[in-house]
Amino acid sequence: MIPPCQYDIRVSCPNPPVISFDMCIEHLNTARGLAHARERIGSKQLFTYRDLDDEIKARTEAPLKDYHTTALEQMATALAEQQEFAEHARRMLYAIPADQWRYTDRTGGEQVRMEVTLYERAQDRVARLVERASKMSLQEKVVSLGRAQTELVIRLAMGTIEDLGLDAAAFDRARAILLERFRAEAHLSARHEAQVETSLEPVNAKKAIV
Repeated sequence: MIPPCQYDIRVSCPNPPVISFDMCIEHLNTARGLAHARERIGSKQLFTYRDLDDEIKARTEAPLKDYHTTALEQMATALAEQQEFAEHARRMLYAIPADQWRYTDRTGGEQVRMEVTLYERAQDRVARLVERASKMSLQEKVVSLGRAQTELVIRLAMGTIEDLGLDAAAFDRARAILLERFRAEAHLSARHEAQVETSLEPVNAKKAIV
């Protein structure tokens, strides 16, 4: 959310403030605004181009773990907890003689003990979690396969270009063209694009050094 201009807190200003300052351009060009600008510059609390570049990199860099992998880990934790609970319910049930799992209530109706219902529900939840985890695991394998194919294409393309004996400038150009092709035709997400760039940079750096 963009903060409002703070030139006069009693009167709402519709203009957004300048980055690193509390006032809009119009109000910075006043006596109070210039004093505020000098104070802010003196405090060195300014947002630079490097800060902007760092912020963009932080927001677009590939995570250490794939989203599918993290979700699978969470699913595995939930499954382990549910299996532990199901085992606890099983021990509770089997501590009761089997001929006492059902009983007749005061009205003469047959009832099932709470331990039986608890164990059945626990088993049902385990089965549902296993099914969901299996589907998620399949999706994760598909994503991993896509990344493996991407890395293979990069290695083949850049290896071929390197074998052609291009100079450093031409090699950089080839790398840039390959990256643009990935962006235009592979529909890369920001994080996947960052992974492609990371895959290309070591090859490029090695060639430039040579």
